[in-house]
Amino acid sequence: MSSTALWLLRRPAGAGPVAALLVLVLLAPGCTTLHPAAYTAPVPEVLRRERKAVTVIPRPSTAALEPLLEGDVGRGQGAAKGAAKGAGAGALAGLQLSLAAGPLAPVAVAIFVPVLSVVGAVGGAAVGAATTISAKDGEVTRELLVRSQKDLTVELARRVTGRLPELGRVAATPEPGNSALRLEVSVDKWGLDGSGGSGSMAGFFLTVSYRVPGTEVNTEAPPREFTLWGPRRRLSEWGAQDGAAFRKALEEALATAAEMVTDAAFLIHDFHEYQTLTPNYCGLAPLEPSGVFGPSHPLLNAVPEVASVSPTLRWEPFPRKLDVAADSKQLLARVTRVQYDLRIWRSNPQGDAGDLVYARQGLALEPMVTPGVPADSAASGTNEGSSSSPAPGRPCVAHGLEVPLEPGTTYLWSMRARFLLDGEERVTRWSQHQDAYMGGMSTGVKVIMAMVPPPARKGCLVDGIPALHHHRFRTP
Repeated sequence: MSSTALWLLRRPAGAGPVAALLVLVLLAPGCTTLHPAAYTAPVPEVLRRERKAVTVIPRPSTAALEPLLEGDVGRGQGAAKGAAKGAGAGALAGLQLSLAAGPLAPVAVAIFVPVLSVVGAVGGAAVGAATTISAKDGEVTRELLVRSQKDLTVELARRVTGRLPELGRVAATPEPGNSALRLEVSVDKWGLDGSGGSGSMAGFFLTVSYRVPGTEVNTEAPPREFTLWGPRRRLSEWGAQDGAAFRKALEEALATAAEMVTDAAFLIHDFHEYQTLTPNYCGLAPLEPSGVFGPSHPLLNAVPEVASVSPTLRWEPFPRKLDVAADSKQLLARVTRVQYDLRIWRSNPQGDAGDLVYARQGLALEPMVTPGVPADSAASGTNEGSSSSPAPGRPCVAHGLEVPLEPGTTYLWSMRARFLLDGEERVTRWSQHQDAYMGGMSTGVKVIMAMVPPPARKGCLVDGIPALHHHRFRTP
């Protein structure tokens, strides 16, 4: 999904429903593309086992890396750009409506295209002016971005190298003839995305790519790319205390990016591939609290509430039934010591992951059956949508939180399996929902989104957890 489309989901309420129309008409097709490389491991299993020495190489972007402040500075500039975008979106929407008229399409084009162009231009100008960054805030923020620049690609490479010993790897120098595995990393784009009008809200983001150059086993190695999204704050808050909040967001993003790169390269193991509309969940399915049934639909995205501030969380055990059904190579017979990782984040105001408040790695949990029902009524085990309680008798594992959470607060959570495959540590991907959560949208955008189909799903083999795709619950 493009950064602009994600901005629609994360933006302040003031941007209005016109922005939703623009994104739906112009950007929805961009959410459906999944690079073929997502279906193959960046480091083939044979190289994971043979190459314990790794050289991490900073690979600066071909274009000069510049911090971005995505948003127009000055009301006039914002209104003009907004009007142009709105007119184009309106014209395209009018053309699409006209084509649906069949034989009357020529008449419909003459009516709908000019009318919707004008409507789009007026609405776009209003949105552009309302979401413009003031000249003062723009100057201060750009100075903060430049001061924080340094060499982010080199810093990312340093952090990736620092994680290698935890994975049983040895950092090697890039000398000629060195047989070490080469892992190239790059920070391609970073900064603050857009604004929220008079409050000048902007959200931190960092786009990273990585690749393993061709080897005798992996001759074609296109780069992988992912974007990390941080909190949204007023520009004045980003710059307060000499940019303390901004430095914190940058540090956390670099640390998370280094973890995502090393996990993808050396730990994640996909047992099978699927590109269907189901399951609703990627990875292990949440059972209690259950997943949000329709997070991308404004009328179906109610967040489930747990019974206490120290809830017991239950989820699907590994291996899942679909893993067993697809195990044509009998890999699961070589899996031992299954454990689980669990993470819980406090939700930020936009509904995305804020501070990490609870983390456990290597939980040794024994499979059981969801309580209160007979074991012989167990569900099929496929990852289907769920209601407010787990399916009767469904196999699960459970973990009672050892630290209480805050009352009346929304949290995001995810889990994954950690196991040994032929004696080497591997993990599944973090559990997530296929659809993005849109409960944080303004009322006007919710009305529009309720009338259109949800965006196409991207599949379950993406790095990390994309923005707004976490599971969530609320404490009483």
